[in-house]
Amino acid sequence: MGHTWIFQHDSDPKHKPKSTCHWLQQNKVKVLEWSSQSPDLNIIEPLWEDLKCAIHTRQPKNLQELEAFCQGEWVALPSEKIKSFIHNYHKRLQAVIDVKGARHGIKSWGVRQALWLTKSKAVSGLPPQLLSLAESPANKIPNQEIRVQNAIKHACFWDTTEEQPVKYSNTLLFNLLHLCATLQSSHPLIGRRMLTEKYILAASWKRGKNLFQVRGQNGLKYNSMDPLPRISGKQQVSETAHNPLETFYPVSPTVDLQKVHVYKEQVNCTGFRGQHFYPHAHTLYFLEGEDARCKLRPEQFRAKMIMFLFGNALAQAHTLFGAKTYQVLDHPITIQAVGTNGRLFQFIVFQLNTTDLSGDDGIKNQSVTRPLVDPLQFAYRANRSVDDSVNMGLHFILEHLDGAGTYARILFVDDCTSTHPAVKLLKTATWS
Repeated sequence: MGHTWIFQHDSDPKHKPKSTCHWLQQNKVKVLEWSSQSPDLNIIEPLWEDLKCAIHTRQPKNLQELEAFCQGEWVALPSEKIKSFIHNYHKRLQAVIDVKGARHGIKSWGVRQALWLTKSKAVSGLPPQLLSLAESPANKIPNQEIRVQNAIKHACFWDTTEEQPVKYSNTLLFNLLHLCATLQSSHPLIGRRMLTEKYILAASWKRGKNLFQVRGQNGLKYNSMDPLPRISGKQQVSETAHNPLETFYPVSPTVDLQKVHVYKEQVNCTGFRGQHFYPHAHTLYFLEGEDARCKLRPEQFRAKMIMFLFGNALAQAHTLFGAKTYQVLDHPITIQAVGTNGRLFQFIVFQLNTTDLSGDDGIKNQSVTRPLVDPLQFAYRANRSVDDSVNMGLHFILEHLDGAGTYARILFVDDCTSTHPAVKLLKTATWS
């Protein structure tokens, strides 16, 4: 190797033993610095994936065949594809720079991957028919604003040193579900739904030559006797055929996808056996786990929601039309989802328009999202009432005074509502 060459290998442990590092240094080999958790920088990763798929197709019977097939398939890899990886390498670098070298940060691309995997078009903003339902007085709970505010407040772990709660509680979702259930007397359709816990989903499909599956538990699900109405008409669905799909290359698909051995390729299960009274998936509820090691960013969480929405819709389509039927659906399947980490809420509506998922052409499915919602900005507004503030303060003080030998000093201030409030000290009191 000449002095102008730079040797590149990633941070795999087998590349980093002391003997290897010493040999490279002893022989004056210039080594490219490498981020410890960024395999996505290595353009050879997707090529390994292509090579493995090609070898798997030929099914070598011994080591000699394996070696021969590897050499033959490696030479047969399209040069144009390799050139495209090199040409787009700056995108890989920028993606890693944007997330400061963290591997899990690449998953912020997860929504793009989810859209490609599910052959879906992203649509921002809720459709007018949903907005009109939310704004209709007939669909509002009596004293809705006060009751929702109370539900939000009761679900928060309050830290007195913070302006707003920073600890989240999934109790909020259940509080809001209980509020919605109070509308059953005026909305009989609520009684035609059933809440399901710990159901196991399985859905299989092919994109190109690759087989994909969504499997596992995703939280709570409302099943209904009646399907949700479609959110897009036939004209809007037909227009999706002109929408190009953005592939997740050059980011390696192995970042987010696990390759596993499966014993049944076509596994499709809605979580229920046989016929039942609530055949239609209505709403999925996603609760982020309490394990601090498994926290997802909003984009990652949204990607998970899209994948499970698609999986539920596809499993239902396979139940209705058969697992080997690939077609544009005359009656699209619509499912909605609410996801929360206890504070931030995401809302997605997914419409399955087609089960023909092999290629990128033709009719696409649709994923409709709205911006993140932070209910704390609704419950704890700057102009909240004085009574509300005083009641919360007194409640904390009385709890504190239960201990022997304790006291509390209260500072009363008058905060006017101007942009730059003038604060006037009224009095200081000490309770014991």
